[in-house]
Amino acid sequence: PVDLAVGVDGVAMRALVVLQHGSALEVASYDAAGNLATNLTVLGTGRRPAVAPAGAGNFWVAFQDLTGAGDVRLCLVQSAAPITAGGGAVE
Repeated sequence: PVDLAVGVDGVAMRALVVLQHGSALEVASYDAAGNLATNLTVLGTGRRPAVAPAGAGNFWVAFQDLTGAGDVRLCLVQSAAPITAGGGAVE
């Protein structure tokens, strides 16, 4: 299955795209001109992603975790930090 979630921060002029490819959640961010701001990075293993702006170019990403009991995880993807597995600095 493939699922796609998009979040837009109009003030920071940034967009975050989360693509479920198989069981991997891949994330990329784009600037106001539509240029790729970060390369496609694997955020984790999950499904049913959702994205919401958190302000200052940051985004909340929620998804159903497939590595455990199917719990819903919430990660903060920060604009100033590189995207890492688990969603950056805050989980």
